[in-house]
Amino acid sequence: MALSVKPDAEVQNALEKAERDAQEESTYREGETSHFRLRYNGGAAPELAREVLKTLETEFDVISATLNYDPPEPSA
Repeated sequence: MALSVKPDAEVQNALEKAERDAQEESTYREGETSHFRLRYNGGAAPELAREVLKTLETEFDVISATLNYDPPEPSA
């Protein structure tokens, strides 16, 4: 570990932030459609996530038809 060789406040802060972020993300849930992946806080209502994905898919279809283009990869 870099901190054991040479203590550095900036590296320590970055490590602490990464650990906090990892802990927060461990509570996330995911929803997925053919075009979108949605990650959200586990405390949020799953019904809301489904509605968000449904709205995104509906708008995606409209935009894809207008532009005559369908991207090959899902959007994150």
